[in-house]
Formats: sequence, structure tokens, C-alpha cells
Amino acid sequence: MNVFMIEGRLTKDAEVRMTQAGKSVAGFTVASDVGFGDNKKTLFMDCSLWGKRAEGGLIQYLTKGTSVVVHGELQPNDWTDKEGNQRKAIKLNVSDVKLVGGQQQNQGGNQQSNHGGGFPTHGGQQSNDPFQNGGETEGVPF
Repeated sequence: MNVFMIEGRLTKDAEVRMTQAGKSVAGFTVASDVGFGDNKKTLFMDCSLWGKRAEGGLIQYLTKGTSVVVHGELQPNDWTDKEGNQRKAIKLNVSDVKLVGGQQQNQGGNQQSNHGGGFPTHGGQQSNDPFQNGGETEGVPF
């Protein structure tokens, strides 16, 4: 079974293009921090959203800085670069994208609401942390 999930922020706006075969594909990259303290690193995952979903209304929300949870299938990609070197990469063929609520900084430094707001908590107040209740995810749209 080939299933992968990543949560992070988009590094730039999603770009829609057409393949030579006439299929639509939206490309975007998700950055996710892994590790803690001095061992903290950032993982960048290139993602592809295919077909009608690449052309649909979701694309307008896939903008730089947006928090997302992405599910899909990992796909290896082998090619030869301009210098004749063999290259390898892994991309994520997206099957599901969820927008994660919360706050993001705009370029002016002011707070702006991200698409969807925070997660409701059991007390009725908004929270940006879906795991604040000891890891419970009840009501979280995953």
C-alpha cells in the first residue's frame, strides 16, 4: 500500500498547467518541519493535483503560506538532466487536500484570517491547534 500524508505550508501559489496530452495538473510544494531542537529540518514535498480538481475552485485557496494536509501516493521520477546526469526525485500524486484553519502573516505584517478559521474546541472557542486536547482529533476535518 502506497499512502503518504504531509501537513505543512505551501511554499508558493499553486500553478496550473496542461500536459502535452491535454490533462490539467496543478503543482505546489508543501514545507513541513521534522525533528526538534538542533535536529529540526524542513522537508519539501512536490505535489501534483490532476484533472478537473486542478481546474476547480480549490486552486484559488492554494496560495503561499496556506496550511494544508495532503494525502496521496508517492511516485518516483527518474530523468537525465542537461549535463547527462541521472537524477531521481519523489513526487506526491494528490488524492485529497484539506485546508487547515488558523492565522497567517501577510507581507505587511498584519494578521489575516486564513481560509476557514480555527478549529472549534469542546468549549466553543476557536483554536488553531487540532491536537490541543491531548491528541484527540474529534471534529477535526481530516
